[in-house]
Amino acid sequence: MASTEDTVRKIELLRSLAHPHPETSQLGEQGFDEWVRSLPDEDTEALVEPGAGQSIRWVPGEGWLWN
Repeated sequence: MASTEDTVRKIELLRSLAHPHPETSQLGEQGFDEWVRSLPDEDTEALVEPGAGQSIRWVPGEGWLWN
């Protein structure tokens, strides 16, 4: 059974995906490879596992949509 804190976090995540901060569109347009190149020199490959998530895309005026 999910805790109240987990439920609140899930609701806030869904709210954020539906109504993202304007700066997130810049990150979405930037793309993953460019984002990785902008990180400090360290093991950036270990930060994320590309196959572990779901593919999404940013649609201006609509927000993040799952592909």
